[in-house]
Amino acid sequence: MIREWFWDFRDRLRSVGQEPGRIAVYHWGDWHRSYPKYVVPGAVRVDARPGETAAQILARLPARIEGFLYHLDLSDTSRFNPDRAGLLRSLDRRGVRVWNSAVVDVRSRTVQRRLRDAGLPNVLAEATGDPDELMIVKSNYNYGGRSERLLPPKLRARLGLAAIPSSIRSKWDYRVMRRKEVPEEAWVDQSLAVERYVFNRERRLHRFRICLDRWAVSSCVSSDPVTDFTRAGRFQEELVDLREGCNGLVRQAARAAELFGIDFGAMDAIVDDAGVCHIVDINPTPSLRQTAGPRIDFMRQAWPEQAELARA
Repeated sequence: MIREWFWDFRDRLRSVGQEPGRIAVYHWGDWHRSYPKYVVPGAVRVDARPGETAAQILARLPARIEGFLYHLDLSDTSRFNPDRAGLLRSLDRRGVRVWNSAVVDVRSRTVQRRLRDAGLPNVLAEATGDPDELMIVKSNYNYGGRSERLLPPKLRARLGLAAIPSSIRSKWDYRVMRRKEVPEEAWVDQSLAVERYVFNRERRLHRFRICLDRWAVSSCVSSDPVTDFTRAGRFQEELVDLREGCNGLVRQAARAAELFGIDFGAMDAIVDDAGVCHIVDINPTPSLRQTAGPRIDFMRQAWPEQAELARA
């Protein structure tokens, strides 16, 4: 709390005398380690409140707002606001552009079912099949349900987020095992997700950081069974403007991004040895490790006002 207060105070001091921004970020989570604070120029932070109506949200928006970004650090926000559709209609009438409005449920089971139903590569697994095929048993929630676990129990229940895995508190509690070794209860436990374990010989993981049409495409190599950027090496990164074209890998990922309507956030993927890109995680509120540098500068130019300034 002291850290948050200090950073809030510092931000207020820096904003003195500056013209307010035009993009509202409807935010729930850790603001000072969030991407919008650093890549949305002049972002106007609007602290989200569970259960508030469209009228209540609109009343808190500055009059000159031209854009609205949903940024709720929860895996399922379907019950967060009772009148999301009404809010979107009102913003549209005001001429306010909205981003990430379609990103509601990014739990693992939901993501993989939607990919399957759309005919896209997926890692859905069934209890029946080759007993020796490798599976990964993971949380159905992002970050092992960390954000959901921080909520008061009554609020979790009201938001429909009560089923948080007690045995998994981070990615390092995920388990890779053969299908025959997966406990029967894991297949039906809605707090867990059992997926096919997709890998490649190089053990390379891809992360697509998305900021409208500008993507930072990163990859790394991890020797851990559960691949992760925080314990990896041999990093590579390419900054891609989709309006100028992209390679086959990004095109595959862009199809998934379009399906989920994700304008801002991140997706993790494993490309198998046949070159098929499997999306394994979608996160509209990815963690931040860089607050400055080429990637941040590149993403900041994605926003409409910045693009207009560059053309002037």
